[in-house]
Amino acid sequence: MPGVPGTVPGQMDTEVIVVDTDPEHRAVVREIYEKYADKIIPFEWCDDFSAARNVSVDAAEGERYLYIDDDEWFMDAQPIIDFLLSSKAGEISYASHLRRDYYGHGEHEYRDTWVDRLFRLDGNVRFRSRIHEYPYPVEGSPCLIHALSGHTGYLYETEEEKLAHTRRNLALLQQMAQEEPAEVRWVFQLMLEHAALGDRQEELKLAHKGYEMMSGAKEYRYACIRGIFAADILRVDSLQQKWQECLKDYERMRRSKEPLGKVASSYMEYEAAIASYHMRDDKAARRHCLSFLEAKKNLGNEPAAFPEEYAYFLMDTFKEDHYAQVLAILVTADIRAGSWESLDAYFDDLERNMSCLPEQMAEEVIDAALGCEYDGRLEKMVSALWKSRKTRKAVQKELLNRLSES
Repeated sequence: MPGVPGTVPGQMDTEVIVVDTDPEHRAVVREIYEKYADKIIPFEWCDDFSAARNVSVDAAEGERYLYIDDDEWFMDAQPIIDFLLSSKAGEISYASHLRRDYYGHGEHEYRDTWVDRLFRLDGNVRFRSRIHEYPYPVEGSPCLIHALSGHTGYLYETEEEKLAHTRRNLALLQQMAQEEPAEVRWVFQLMLEHAALGDRQEELKLAHKGYEMMSGAKEYRYACIRGIFAADILRVDSLQQKWQECLKDYERMRRSKEPLGKVASSYMEYEAAIASYHMRDDKAARRHCLSFLEAKKNLGNEPAAFPEEYAYFLMDTFKEDHYAQVLAILVTADIRAGSWESLDAYFDDLERNMSCLPEQMAEEVIDAALGCEYDGRLEKMVSALWKSRKTRKAVQKELLNRLSES
């Protein structure tokens, strides 16, 4: 099993295998490799990630195989060690761990995703695909191990570097899609690449295609994949501020009764709440918000059953900014309806998450509050908005608008 040097001495036998695909820097890093690696295998790059992976599979002598790239490292590998030393390891064919993908401006911007990186070597498993390679065949359900690795592969020094990386991926993915047109994974990966490019039209087209390709999927894991496409359709509608289209897509997919993953369904409630809010349908917005909050209560701390349940943007479903927006929509809808129910129930949570509230939504809350007769609870809310640096401008803007109108 290729391991992490120095982490498991005396606990289990490991071997570290380095496949060196970079002849340009081979002499520079050879000395570093020799300090840690049991085997160093030069490999001439041929635009085929699986070919490089399979070289190390052929060289591995252990029972388990764990792989990482040169832009990845383990922040905490102990859960993997614990798993491998447990009796459970003998029952599991493959496992996933959490990877923290850094992007944007570095350590403060990241997204955690599940990655399949550990599997049993049985003589049959090989990597497939020129890009976004995966081991095949692996049997049974994955085990999710809460080890955490870091990944800087999405950090680019220039926009040109980012575009060059995406274009390379697109060329290989399009080739795979032509060779395997019935394979939904290429539709999904192409969708991600177009999302990275900001090509919303192509991303939406691929999301619809993937959704239809997964029609009839009953097993929960495949329902989760269908849910990713369904949720992304609403996400793109929302990014383009096509609120009516977003609600139409939501209703169409709900009416189909096709099974979707729990987390994807929750994300769809969030987007439907935002769209209903912008369409001034407070009753529908409130219904979607309450559905989202119920899901957050039931799923917020529940571990994923499959990596696909939290793939891509779905990791953000229950994050603070979504939660704050849902609470603000509920409060605003109730205030406009002359009810204090949501303000009484959720104000403390909203106050704690005030810094996550978009300025436009803060303006809507203030506008609704200033349209009501005086109440001490409104004073408490406006005071909290004023204290938050992020929402103070919204308070100033709305107060000045009111004064100018008067």
